[in-house]
Amino acid sequence: MKILVCDPVGQDGLDFLTSKGHEVVVLPDITAEKLLETVGDVHGLIVRGRTKVTKEVIAAAGQLKVIGRSGTGVDNIDLPAAQEKKIVVVNAPGANAESVAEHAFAFMLALARNLLPTVTTLKSGVWAKTDFRGMELKGKTLGVLGYGHIGKRVAELGRAFGMEVLVYAKGDDLEAFLVRADIVSLHVPLTDETRGMIGAKELGYMKKTAYLVNTARGAIVDETALIGALKTGTIAGAALDVYATEPLSSSSELLALPNVIVTPHVAADSREGENRASSMIAEDIDVVLSGGRPQRPVNI
Repeated sequence: MKILVCDPVGQDGLDFLTSKGHEVVVLPDITAEKLLETVGDVHGLIVRGRTKVTKEVIAAAGQLKVIGRSGTGVDNIDLPAAQEKKIVVVNAPGANAESVAEHAFAFMLALARNLLPTVTTLKSGVWAKTDFRGMELKGKTLGVLGYGHIGKRVAELGRAFGMEVLVYAKGDDLEAFLVRADIVSLHVPLTDETRGMIGAKELGYMKKTAYLVNTARGAIVDETALIGALKTGTIAGAALDVYATEPLSSSSELLALPNVIVTPHVAADSREGENRASSMIAEDIDVVLSGGRPQRPVNI
C-alpha cells in the first residue's frame, strides 16, 4: 500500500512500515495544493499538526483507508468527512506526554526565576544582580487544567517540586480552581466546549501574581483578552507554545510584551517522543491496511 507522510515524523515508524512492504513517500513540506493533487492514489496518510486534512483532501483521496496523526490532537483532521467515507483515523495518545510536560515545566521555571530577562540583560553587558528576584515553586499551587496523559505527568512533576497540585476536570468549579492557583497549566484538547474557555472573566479570577502556561492549543485562550490581562497586570505573565493562528504573526503584540515567553509550537518535539508517536501510529496503520482493527482509533 502507498503511504504519504506529510510532516516530519520519527524515523522508527517509517522504517516499520517499509519493513512491512508498504511504499512510504515522505514529503514533509507538502503544500495544501500539492496534497490535493497527490492524495488520489494514497492508501494511508501520516500527518502532524501542520497539515490540514480537510473535507476537500478527503474527497480527493479515492483510495484512502487510514489517517495517522503522529501525536494526540486531531483538530486538523475533518473527522466527520473521514467518518462519512469510512476512513479510520488513529493517533498516538500519550506518546508526547513526557516531552510536553517537561516543556511546560521548563516554562514554569523560566517564569518563576525570570530566566529570559536575566539572560538577555547579562548578554547585553549589564550585571543586574538585584533586578530579577524570582520565586520558588516549592509550596506554590499548581493548577492543572485537564488531566489526561500530559496533565497527569505535569502534576507528578509539580509534586516532585513540592508544589500543591489542583486538578480541574469537566464539571468542576472553574472560578474556584483559578482563584487558588499560582500557576495554571492548560492540558485540554481543543473542542467546541474548550474553545475560548480562558477569557477575560477567567483571567480576572486569577491572582495578580499568577502565571498562565499553554502547551495545549492556542484557541483555548482568548488571545486578545490575554494580551489585555498581561498589559494591565491582571496576571503576572504567561508562557505560550501555541497560538490562535499559527505561525504566530511577527506583528503580534505577544512578542513585544516583557512578561511573556513564546516558543513556536515545539513542546512535543523531542527525538524520543517523535519516535514513540510514529511507531504507535505505524503499527495501527499497518493493521488497518491489513484489514484489522487498530488499537488507538479516534473515530470508530
